[in-house]
Amino acid sequence: MEDAIEEMKKENPQGDPPIDIQTSSKGLIVNIKGDFAFPSGKADMKSELKTLLNDEIIPRIEASPFQIEVAGHSDSDPMPKKWQKFYASNWELSAARGATVVRYLIEEGVPAPRLVAAGYGDWYPRGIDSIRSENPMYNPLTLTWDEKIIINEETGKTAPTVLSLNSTKKQKSSNRRIQITFIQPPHHGKGRSATSYEEDS
Repeated sequence: MEDAIEEMKKENPQGDPPIDIQTSSKGLIVNIKGDFAFPSGKADMKSELKTLLNDEIIPRIEASPFQIEVAGHSDSDPMPKKWQKFYASNWELSAARGATVVRYLIEEGVPAPRLVAAGYGDWYPRGIDSIRSENPMYNPLTLTWDEKIIINEETGKTAPTVLSLNSTKKQKSSNRRIQITFIQPPHHGKGRSATSYEEDS
């Protein structure tokens, strides 16, 4: 897959490739840019995404023993009114995109029991580990904030919140993505939770 990424860089030297790979405590993660994969505000797969899945992703799924999670992620911009009749919020859109990819994988022969579809909305943006390192108490499962920065009343120190990772156009573009995770079983390492995204690279 690394070869495919390098080829995409050669074809479009002025732009970022539509996919990247990272490792985490959860497993190997393939991020696919949402703008490459889907039209704005829709969950209909582009032909480019189908080609990428067929050529690069599905063969690796078939060659691996792991369970596969396909998760949709969004930026923090509210859903435009013209699309709200289809998806009321980013939650619905991100979940629909994850489910659309899973359905396609099943149609292409990937066994359904190996697949998990998920939608995380805008609450797991790229770079979330930077928040955890600066604010160890941050847990998106239990804590939410309305500000980009919070202040510790005892120490006076400031810390970023998840909203700070959706501040710029580049961040938002990066956060709109499909994330395909080859889930690492607990016995292969220290174990993980279903929502663990501790990035190693």
